[in-house]
Amino acid sequence: MCVCLAAGWSLLGASTCAVLFAISLIPEQGSYPYYIRSVPFGLNATGTVLTAFMVPLCTLIPVPLLIAGRRYLRHSLAGTRRVAAWTVVASAGIVVEALFWYRLYVYVAVFRWLTHSSWHALELSVGFLIVGAAMAGVLLGVPES
Repeated sequence: MCVCLAAGWSLLGASTCAVLFAISLIPEQGSYPYYIRSVPFGLNATGTVLTAFMVPLCTLIPVPLLIAGRRYLRHSLAGTRRVAAWTVVASAGIVVEALFWYRLYVYVAVFRWLTHSSWHALELSVGFLIVGAAMAGVLLGVPES
């Protein structure tokens, strides 16, 4: 179950940030302060749906995942190093999510996040994938009890 939650968290966060990055690559038209970006309907709808699911789910998943993963590893044949590795990796997931919320706050407060190519969205997408792969690696490397 923890592997499925980690994979879902990682893929949902990465795909949402990747769509936001793709949207930021579309050139703006117009002049200051009325910039317009003509985003194709399919890309805009995909971004809206992914963001609607990603924001609440990816915010709620990391902390229970940290606790459930620690509980699972303590009851398996995993040693204390694997439990410590899980704590570090799951905490990194919380940090990635906090960075996402910070970038979202900057976007809402300043409203300039996607005005140019948003490399932050690409970095967050890669961060979600790396942390998700590390979570899966820690959980899948546990010997059977």
